[in-house]
Amino acid sequence: MGSSSGPSNGHGHRPSLLLVDDDADALTASADLLRLLGYTVTAVDSPSKVLQLLHGREHFDVLLTDIIMPAMNGVELGQRAVNLRQELRVIYLTGYSEEAFAKGPFLHGEVVLKPWSVQDLQAAINRSTSH
Repeated sequence: MGSSSGPSNGHGHRPSLLLVDDDADALTASADLLRLLGYTVTAVDSPSKVLQLLHGREHFDVLLTDIIMPAMNGVELGQRAVNLRQELRVIYLTGYSEEAFAKGPFLHGEVVLKPWSVQDLQAAINRSTSH
């Protein structure tokens, strides 16, 4: 793909995604697909690596996080990430029902159920970056 292709948030900006999943196969497949769709993707396998990156200078528009991970779950990661970068949007990826997470005011984003479709994930990213 050329540099002029790829998704845009309507302002000519291609969202930069930070993707975290402790499942190496899911992480690789998701990152590769998102890159094919034209997104800039930084993929890491642990919440601690996400927090390290967020303490740095690199810009990210959206954090895509699995919810069920060892050491720190995606909900806690989302809270900590938004505390570090208030402008960051969070998309939670889970195989559990959305109702399981609907009661908490802790979600600083939206839930996309696994297995997700390309259309559902792109729509969530577009909603998150159209502010």
